Amino acid sequence: VSQLLGVTDRLPMLFALMASQGIGTAPIAQFAELKEAILGSEEATKSFTINAVSAFNEFRAALTQVNTILRANTKGLEENGKAIQNLVNGPLRNAVSSIEALNGQYQILSGGFTDAAESQNVLSNALKLSTVGYADAYDTSGLLVKTMRAYGFEADRAAQTSAELFKVVELGITTVPELSATFGQTAVVARQAGAHIVTGK
Repeated sequence: VSQLLGVTDRLPMLFALMASQGIGTAPIAQFAELKEAILGSEEATKSFTINAVSAFNEFRAALTQVNTILRANTKGLEENGKAIQNLVNGPLRNAVSSIEALNGQYQILSGGFTDAAESQNVLSNALKLSTVGYADAYDTSGLLVKTMRAYGFEADRAAQTSAELFKVVELGITTVPELSATFGQTAVVARQAGAHIVTGK
């Protein structure tokens, strides 16, 4: 029992560390409040702790991958992590995970939007498109950034481009996953042929 108490006593410290790295802890913080109720289940406590540490490590790994392109300093990288987590926990209401969001940001950074704020803006719209279109966040991020690059759009056109792509889906012509698999690869040819995905361009 004393060992179990020691494990649960360290949970707040783990939560604080995760929060400092931009990892949302609200969904699991309630676990600490159940301390007395779970004292009889050492296995459950161990499993929870392992999962929490694993999530933390996965988040850090994804954030490190993003930084191979972002090249931010320690403070900048932590701020980016928090911004991504706020996006996931806020507007998106955890419809995607922070790991999926960071993988999407990596796609966007790879596509040329290498400024942190710009990549976050494009990502926000890509993730919204993925949730309403029931598509993979990584693929949708790739679709949006490839389409924007093909038409020469800057980050401030992300919302409009995303909306226009979804309009195509609403017409019943295709689906977001199908667009992700095809149009992103042919957007340059489509533009050269005079096909305007975004109204007014």
